[in-house]
Amino acid sequence: MKAPGSWILLGTILICGSPAASEEPAAGTVSDGPVEGMVFAWIPSGGFLMGSRIYGPQHEVTIQGFEMMTTEVTQAVWEEVMGTVPSFFYTGADSDFARPVESVSWEHCRAFADSLSAIDSTHVYRLPSEAEWEYACRAGASTIFFWGGAMEGEFCWFADNSGSTTHRVGGRLPNEWGLYDMVGNVDEWCEDAYWSNYEGAASDGSPRSGDAEHVYHVIRGGNWGSTAGSCTSASRGYCVSLGGKSSYTGFRLVRTDTPGRPSAQE
Repeated sequence: MKAPGSWILLGTILICGSPAASEEPAAGTVSDGPVEGMVFAWIPSGGFLMGSRIYGPQHEVTIQGFEMMTTEVTQAVWEEVMGTVPSFFYTGADSDFARPVESVSWEHCRAFADSLSAIDSTHVYRLPSEAEWEYACRAGASTIFFWGGAMEGEFCWFADNSGSTTHRVGGRLPNEWGLYDMVGNVDEWCEDAYWSNYEGAASDGSPRSGDAEHVYHVIRGGNWGSTAGSCTSASRGYCVSLGGKSSYTGFRLVRTDTPGRPSAQE
């Protein structure tokens, strides 16, 4: 993950009301996914100030409500859908299957999402946009971490407490909307192509398309080997390993009842 080590967030997050928002489920309301081990939490509609002084410019973004997995996709769930386990941290022991799947490329994660959409015709499954990811991670917080202004290891697995390995999902404390491991454990793929700043980014949370000069995709959240500064809510980077796969990187999905906004260009 290529990102500066520490930075400061300025501004205030606003969870804005709307006519549709009053009809939505309560924030954090959970429902089961189509595969055992997948649980989704409701992320309410609202607005927030995205970015930081380091990753700028900071800008207001409005998000429409959606559901997000409460945990990262596990090895067990990946195997159920895709048939194999590609993870570096895999020995075949039962305890492995509760760990997040990793060493999966952006393309493989999108193929996984498409497979789920075929299994469950009532929803569309996809990677979150970068804006959706940060909004869900913050869960209304304006501090640099979703729990406050200083690292607290009970919320995430990172370099100081991971023992240089992944851990079962849901083993740390969740954020206010019931999402576990939003920072630490493994980085998480987003739909967006990686741009070095937010100039020209959409205000509606749509994923950003790539071009000939922007061929990598965004990863968020920090991982088991990250410093505290790479685990902040606004920290961002991209994967440059061979084939876009790394033992540091996994993912979680979002879903909507109707087709989501158009995907970014591949």
